[in-house]
Amino acid sequence: MRGVTRGLLAAVAWATVAMPAMAQTGDDTAPYSPRDEAQLLREASSHEWRGRLDEAETVLVNLLERNPTSSGGLFALERILRTRSRVAEVLPFVDRFLEASPGASGPRYMKLRVLVEVDSVAGLDRAAEAWFEAVPNDPDPYREVARVYGQLVGPERTLEVLREGRDRLGDDDALALETGDALAALGDAEGAAAEWARALRDPDADVDGVLRRLQRLEGDRETLSEPILAVLTRADASEARRRAAVQVAIGFDLPDLARRVASEGLRGLSAQATPGYLQDVARRAEESDMSELSLWALETLRRTVPAAAGDAAVEARMAAAALAAGDTTAATEAQLRLVRALPGGSVERRRAMADLIRVEVAASHVSASTLQTRLQGFRSEFPDAPELDGITAAVAAGVATRGEVEAALALVEPPPGPESRLERAWLLLDEGELEAGREALTASLSGLAPSAATEVIQLLAVLDRVGPRAGGAMVESGARRRHGDLTSAREALDGAMDEVPDDDRPALLFQAGRLAVAAGDTASARAYFARIEGAHFASAETPEAMLRHARLLAADPARADEARSLLERLILERPGAAVVPDARSELNRLGRGS
Repeated sequence: MRGVTRGLLAAVAWATVAMPAMAQTGDDTAPYSPRDEAQLLREASSHEWRGRLDEAETVLVNLLERNPTSSGGLFALERILRTRSRVAEVLPFVDRFLEASPGASGPRYMKLRVLVEVDSVAGLDRAAEAWFEAVPNDPDPYREVARVYGQLVGPERTLEVLREGRDRLGDDDALALETGDALAALGDAEGAAAEWARALRDPDADVDGVLRRLQRLEGDRETLSEPILAVLTRADASEARRRAAVQVAIGFDLPDLARRVASEGLRGLSAQATPGYLQDVARRAEESDMSELSLWALETLRRTVPAAAGDAAVEARMAAAALAAGDTTAATEAQLRLVRALPGGSVERRRAMADLIRVEVAASHVSASTLQTRLQGFRSEFPDAPELDGITAAVAAGVATRGEVEAALALVEPPPGPESRLERAWLLLDEGELEAGREALTASLSGLAPSAATEVIQLLAVLDRVGPRAGGAMVESGARRRHGDLTSAREALDGAMDEVPDDDRPALLFQAGRLAVAAGDTASARAYFARIEGAHFASAETPEAMLRHARLLAADPARADEARSLLERLILERPGAAVVPDARSELNRLGRGS
């Protein structure tokens, strides 16, 4: 009984699957409609989703027999046959489709793709030629065939196809983008750029796509960009294309060319388009660290667009660009305009005024009296500003470097905070008042940032154990370093090296080594530290000099053994030194070969 039941169930299941297909194949002459196709596609999809690929294939084959030009049926059958590793069996159905609709691009491309998969180069050539003949005035077949050939037979044959297509189409600019790609693949960078320039003659061309391609080329940047720029900078070029021209020059890191192209791009540009164009040039220049180009764009914007004059955002960008370009005059002027554009008493104005003072301190054309007046104005408007201590110290230093030390000292009496207290100490030391300077250094420690406090503590320790000549050289060197002149700071130490007692010389050598490292002169730094190890091994500076020397040696893999020997010597011969744990860690790191 159970066997009969199972047989009935199987028969019902077979009928459920087979009857729709039988209904489809029972009368091929029955009227056919899009609704029938949609139903059959849904049925095939349902079978496929349930994993019944035989049934799905049967439905799709029957569909294509009734309607050979069913694109949905054809692509679904390709998918099923590909899943079953029989994709070549779709080709007869493709041919039937193309007999009825020769210009159909989807089936044509499907045929090319399948022929590539079955490695039929001869069949591929025949299929390509048939496609060309089916639509002789259409460039798309050549594009698609070129894409396939590029993957299968290489750029040489691809280039032949594209050039044949151009001849047949009778258009010298046809297929330029693809021809440029083929030339680039063959290493002809100039030829590729020339073809892409042809492509850009089409107003609807993908400019961004061409620019991305151009960036990948190797060769003389100015030569490669020339044909592209010739098209993008034509008199009738759109604003977008003029922006793209500037982008090309900036992307190729050609600042002079970018400035010329940007300037030429302004000609004939409408008043409405000018602000956006100049803002875009400035933004791209800022992103590429072309500060002079950015400054030009912003100055031009301010000069030609009335609304930009006095605009806080424009003035702030101008100040930053001018400062980056080293034009302190333009920077101070822009920063001053920014201050005037901001509301009195506002946080933004306070910050802008502080920045203005810092810029003016660094600007040699700004007088000491102007700095003092500016600081007094800041104090009056913002007596409790958090920047007051820092800019007081900066102005005092600036006034002193302009030769008015007494006026500088007056600015920091009384000092409003730790930075100005430290500046007062340096001013006293610069004046040769070593004792008063030491006391001021000690008083400045409270409130200083840890890094600055460490520097002060180290200097005080040295001044406590060296004589006047060595101490004076250290102070002079520190003052020069504080003003950013590392070379002159080292010269102050070198000049005193032979004039100080032997016991004071290690302190000068060690500081000179640190300055050499800061300046990137590692060879000189190694020499300074080596002199300490060789001639002053018992000095307090020796352990740290050896550690620093070893680290400099370890940076060169060829001298790693020297670094290990130096660290081992430090650990063995100066075991009580504070830097020994660091030396052990460095030795372990070198031992691991990392």
